Amino acid sequence: MKKKTQIFFLHGGETFKNQKDYLHFLKTRKISLERKVRWSAVYLRKNLGRNFEIIKPRMPLQDNAKYNDWKINFERYIPYFRNGVILIGNSLGGIFLAKYLSEHKFPKKILSTYLICPPFDDTVPGEDLVGGFKLKSDLSLLEKNSK
Repeated sequence: MKKKTQIFFLHGGETFKNQKDYLHFLKTRKISLERKVRWSAVYLRKNLGRNFEIIKPRMPLQDNAKYNDWKINFERYIPYFRNGVILIGNSLGGIFLAKYLSEHKFPKKILSTYLICPPFDDTVPGEDLVGGFKLKSDLSLLEKNSK
């Protein structure tokens, strides 16, 4: 029996320069009781079909994310990946994958990597890319890992 293609989907998050900014965010962010359609694992399984195994972890402290925390969590999943895994990162999840794959030789063959709207600098008003998520200038290993 053919194994399902694994899709590892990494959500976004927020980073803050300091505790004061984070607490301000918590006090002032909009809340809503409306139900939103999200790219949940159930939604993805239903819409992608039976040929895919969806892996969609909840990363630690997504509202005040730190790269090293996410790195520890991500590396715990790597032993479960098979060759041919598809990596998808949305927003902060995208920049996390870009940074990780540009700094570490990935031990499995990656079928494809999708980075959806990853923030790569501080040009978005009111947003700061901190917490260790900033990319280094050399991204050549990212390309090698994704071939």
